[in-house]
Amino acid sequence: MSDFDLVVDDLTLSTKGNIAYLSNDYTSLKVFFDHEDGCVSVHRESDVQAVLYTEGTDESEILSPVTLPKEFMFAIERTIKSYLTKWSM
Repeated sequence: MSDFDLVVDDLTLSTKGNIAYLSNDYTSLKVFFDHEDGCVSVHRESDVQAVLYTEGTDESEILSPVTLPKEFMFAIERTIKSYLTKWSM
């Protein structure tokens, strides 16, 4: 499985903070990241939150902190960087 089969569903670059929504067949994630000089960095595990979709709530998502192995963190960074490179952001 290359990069855990993650795909970028949505991405926002902003001076207030960069946010990407990633998903695969098993999970959806909200990721806060830095983007400078072509490099993408996710600094802390707390910058990655699981998105839990539930029925009967006004909000479409309930965010939960997650604990991730380093390999998964690197896969998140590579996936975002690849997306940015593809769209030349």
